[in-house]
Amino acid sequence: APVDIIVDVTAAFVDAPSAVASGRFVGIDPQRVVDTRSSGERGAGEIRVPLPSNIPADASALVANITAVGAASSGFVSAYPAGGARSETSVVNTDDRNDTRANLVFISVSVDGFVIARSMETDVLVDVVGWFTGPSAAPSTDGLFVPEAPRRAWDSRQTFDPIHRGGTV
Repeated sequence: APVDIIVDVTAAFVDAPSAVASGRFVGIDPQRVVDTRSSGERGAGEIRVPLPSNIPADASALVANITAVGAASSGFVSAYPAGGARSETSVVNTDDRNDTRANLVFISVSVDGFVIARSMETDVLVDVVGWFTGPSAAPSTDGLFVPEAPRRAWDSRQTFDPIHRGGTV
């Protein structure tokens, strides 16, 4: 069916004007670090997740796809640095029983990793796809994350031309 598409830009990865160590994105092949379907940790509550061994201890954040699988009810999943205060902000929300939802998220981390907290009974998958460098990284101009004021880059509702089946923008 035809569908409207909205694209909002909130940041970009650009070459830094000079070499920097911290804050650069390093992409990796997806790496599953949590799968409660096989670990038996389904339920509400927290799961402490150490940093993957291929990520430096001073990494400032991870980029991961987090999926709530087969939620028993509506609720949310949050993520925050291990040893830090529990966050009540969500990274994934579920609406219904047996709901499965995924979201690509940025997770602040500590040397001890991060915590996944669930407000409802659900299985959780966490696939890490990259990380942000810390102070021990070699200086470089590659991959600097630059946040910017959100701006609307595309809104098919304004052109009155929804994307039709098989269509692209």
